[in-house]
Amino acid sequence: LVNVEPDTSIIAAPGETVMLKFSIQAPFTTSTGGELLWLVSHKAFNGFLEWSTSSSAQKVPCSATSYVPATVLVDDQAAGPKAGLLCNLSLWPSALHFSTASTDIYVWLVPSYAYTPAGPWNGKFVVTASGFEELIINPSVTVLAQAVVSSCQAAPATVYSMGSTQLSLVVQSTASSEDADFVFVPYATGDSATGVLWGPTSDLSSSQSCFPERNGFFCDLNATSPPTRWTRTGTSLYLWLAPRPVAQGLWNFSIQFGGVGFQTTNFSANVTVVASLRAIALVSPNPVLATTEAQIKLTLSLSSWSPHSSTSERIRVPLATVLPNSVFFGLSSARASAAPCTTAGGMAECVMAQPNSFNGTVYLWVTPSQGAVGDPGLIPLWFGADYLQELLFYPSVTILGQLTAAPVPGSLTINPGDAVMTVISISTSVSTQGGEQLVLPVSNVNTSVGVFWGATPSRAQATACTSSASASSLLVCDLSGKLTFSSNTTVNISLWFTPAETTVGLWPGNP
Repeated sequence: LVNVEPDTSIIAAPGETVMLKFSIQAPFTTSTGGELLWLVSHKAFNGFLEWSTSSSAQKVPCSATSYVPATVLVDDQAAGPKAGLLCNLSLWPSALHFSTASTDIYVWLVPSYAYTPAGPWNGKFVVTASGFEELIINPSVTVLAQAVVSSCQAAPATVYSMGSTQLSLVVQSTASSEDADFVFVPYATGDSATGVLWGPTSDLSSSQSCFPERNGFFCDLNATSPPTRWTRTGTSLYLWLAPRPVAQGLWNFSIQFGGVGFQTTNFSANVTVVASLRAIALVSPNPVLATTEAQIKLTLSLSSWSPHSSTSERIRVPLATVLPNSVFFGLSSARASAAPCTTAGGMAECVMAQPNSFNGTVYLWVTPSQGAVGDPGLIPLWFGADYLQELLFYPSVTILGQLTAAPVPGSLTINPGDAVMTVISISTSVSTQGGEQLVLPVSNVNTSVGVFWGATPSRAQATACTSSASASSLLVCDLSGKLTFSSNTTVNISLWFTPAETTVGLWPGNP
């Protein structure tokens, strides 16, 4: 028997059904029975093989059989079990015989690499008939194998700006590989400035560099000793890479796997990229009096270099630091067009009306409460958005409380040179936390006698006031550590001094 059909090279994708045509001829005598076609079963996916005498005629399934042809080495490398698939050609509706005229036989199957490496399929068909030697046909079929990720763990699964992640992969293949296995990471995926590393273990110190090509990073699995190969049971592989600077949100990247005899496959890992925000604030006026409105000009920039941040951009201000319903925002400095911020959960929340707000300038108008008084003032701003690392930011601003003072009694008439004891009544809008002092001009008092103050009318317990370290023209009565002012509480201070004799009329030296 001979096959007179010209051999045609076929390259099939994984899982693709292949149709093969054989033209069998018996040059000297016609067969009279026992016509059959046989293939080792593991060469056909799921042991399924069909045949017919025409490409459009009804297909006949071949059956599993324990029959083994006389030619034992029908399988390349004699690998795998020899159980076969038998197509009994003599049971065709009309008897099929081989003769000097060629007989067409078509077979359909999905070629399998169950026991052999990727490359030529090497599926050997045996055709025979009673009284004939076996004809072995090895068609030129190459089925591309696939390397498929069966497991992937990212550590961390959330990557912050300028950070990187390690991918722990298990790659299983439909056929074992023999040469030139690779991983390819497109530039559109990873940061070209930091590069990509790979290794067969999680030991970063022994990792291999993936070298840059025109469109990405090529990781050559031949670089290890012995070379790393795709296997059916699974190959462990580790990748270290950083997202592109423009990445934000779900990291929609693709990693490619391939090799000689392999169809290139793509895989995307479940990694989220979180950007960070930088803020610069200019407050006007500064200092600002509590309960008085101030404008905060915020210049914002994202670390991701993205043309815009993601959705749900918002700025939150704690209600405890501002007066009720006093927070407004806008994308321009026009106060009249500012929008009010809503309140929820103890916060004034300003939700940006359009994307791209966090890569530009945003304006806030706030009226600090007495609770925000301080240097620096306490107006914390919380910035947030989808896929954005929340930022707590304090604008540089001094917020002043209110202090009122009045002498008790309200007026006093004395002669030049007379000593004076007066009581000053002081109240503040917010409790003080240090730095309390009373200051008098040196030119308006008799410094030879001295100036004294006390928390009680007792002169014996009074404390001397001293020259100011920063201005010699002033006397400072340091109250700190001895006396504090509480919110909306009146405190009386006794003061002893002698006015300068050059002063006649209304004394100008009010402290």
